[in-house]
Amino acid sequence: MVSQYIQHRMIAKDFAGYLALYYKYRTDYKVEDILKGKWDPITLGKIRTASLDEHLSIVSLLNGKLSELFTECYLTDAYLTKLYDYMVYFREKIRTASQQKISWKKQRRILKRKKE
Repeated sequence: MVSQYIQHRMIAKDFAGYLALYYKYRTDYKVEDILKGKWDPITLGKIRTASLDEHLSIVSLLNGKLSELFTECYLTDAYLTKLYDYMVYFREKIRTASQQKISWKKQRRILKRKKE
């Protein structure tokens, strides 16, 4: 499948190998579980005995997942901030409309009194 997108044979082969290692490390080291604070002795043992390249890959996986989570958090915060701004805007519009309605009622009463 990789060779469909990458035309140079050596680059496609290297990338396919890297991708296979990425998926292997992601399942072996259970990055999501580590970030949730859940890890088992087997996973810790694998990390302890891993080579330097594997340690760098683990850090990269953790960094990638944290980046995803921070992006999700940022987008949620931006959405809530915009939603809050709309709520404040509409609250002011409702308050202004109700004040105008009260003012209109007072004006009608005054006009009625003048007619009488």
